Amino acid sequence: MSETPAHKFKFELVPNGVIFHQELTLAEIGKALDDFGRMGKSLPWWIGDMINYAEHKHGEKYAQAINMQYFAYGTLRNYASLSKAFPKEKRTEGLEASHHIAVMGLAPVDRVKVLNNAVKRGLTVRELQEEVQKILPPHKQEDRWMSFATWWETYCTKHKVGEDEIIISQKHAHAGWDAALEKGLKPHEA
Repeated sequence: MSETPAHKFKFELVPNGVIFHQELTLAEIGKALDDFGRMGKSLPWWIGDMINYAEHKHGEKYAQAINMQYFAYGTLRNYASLSKAFPKEKRTEGLEASHHIAVMGLAPVDRVKVLNNAVKRGLTVRELQEEVQKILPPHKQEDRWMSFATWWETYCTKHKVGEDEIIISQKHAHAGWDAALEKGLKPHEA
């Protein structure tokens, strides 16, 4: 009778948590948390790149491979658009996907300058969004189309109702975006 082999790894990631097979030192816990953080910040790029690759190689058939239980269509569309707008060589190291989303309304040459400046100054996403608003000419500030991600963050994630804050589900937000497009409205006019 053979013995069960010892686990190769000290812990295992499963869909609903972590299974610990051996004790972890504080240093190992810190490293794992750093790794998780890097993975989380990389996920929009990974998903966008994979969708763009799949669409390039397999056309519309790629949609059959996507398990919509895990991803909303709008999220996938946004990640794919982000990855197309910023090919791997144009992504600014040290900034999140959200930073890149904030500059999508700028000309490509300006995006690079603004993102590099954001790295030098250590700007948060909100600070970068404020910088971008200063750069855009007034007519563009008022009359430009927002990316779905910006619209979602600005108008759908949180709403103040008196002293309370409510969150609208992604399903309803996506429906709002589609309804605005059907009416020929900009999302912020819906």
